[in-house]
Amino acid sequence: MFKWSSVRVLSELEGDLKFPTGICYEPVHKKIYIANMRKQNVRWLNTDTGEKGVLPVQIRQPYKADRIGQPLGIGISPQKGILIADIVNNDILLLEEGSDMWVSVIKGVNSFIDDSGKEILEPMLNMPGGVTTDTEHNIYINDFLNNRLRKIDKDGKLSTLTGDMDSGYEDGELELAKINKPYGVFYGNDKLYFVDQGNNLIRYIDFVTGKVQTVKPQSKEVRMDTPVAMTIDPDGNIFISEKNRIYCINAKTGEQTVVLDNEIWKTLSERFVINDELSYISALVTPDRGRLYWVDSNKSMAYSADYSI
Repeated sequence: MFKWSSVRVLSELEGDLKFPTGICYEPVHKKIYIANMRKQNVRWLNTDTGEKGVLPVQIRQPYKADRIGQPLGIGISPQKGILIADIVNNDILLLEEGSDMWVSVIKGVNSFIDDSGKEILEPMLNMPGGVTTDTEHNIYINDFLNNRLRKIDKDGKLSTLTGDMDSGYEDGELELAKINKPYGVFYGNDKLYFVDQGNNLIRYIDFVTGKVQTVKPQSKEVRMDTPVAMTIDPDGNIFISEKNRIYCINAKTGEQTVVLDNEIWKTLSERFVINDELSYISALVTPDRGRLYWVDSNKSMAYSADYSI
């Protein structure tokens, strides 16, 4: 049975955030990083010491902009540094450890030959919102308005894994599968999990079989409604956020339950003396067993919670 043992507002960041939309955790320095979209920066907080700060905003030139635009998603590349999905520049930007300037990680675009024999370049990104990495230096992102899941390889070449402008729902081979508005992404165990927002599902690319498949939980509760983000904890439990609700898909039983909504939050607020309401949970991360962080965009707040299953 799922149980919350503590919930707290990360009060250290109050006043620093304005419509935060992404969150990730860097374990070496024990820092959370938050995509602070409306303030056009990235905030960080050391979860041990309470020390906080803001990352540089300038982009190394030559580039089409002087500074980062609006970071919607954020992720960690252990081999490279901090990655953001910038929806103003429609790019994935990297800040390497020790650097004071961001750089674009895209160095080229994949192409294909159409039926007439003409070489066609794949489209550039259009509203990337989620970013994750594997151990081979590859970066995976959602390409929301192009209805695609994309890959940037270690050489910086952008390619399409699956999806096109013909949205729908169909599992199977990458070239034939249909997806509908992919959003949050998470890589783990040779699989790229993603929120299929248009189909209200959690799906994944299995890199071993080369197919798109759907997570099919056992559930007696309400169906997801426009899910936004997802993460997987060290035990394989899947957490999904939407508006003012968080779901958990139990790794052992496969059961999907609502673990946070307005009714549950009311009880938690009274228990842990939190004087606010849920509004829009746009991103979440589970870096350690039993610990969950999330951001509420509309409230411009970040939270930490401990749980057991």
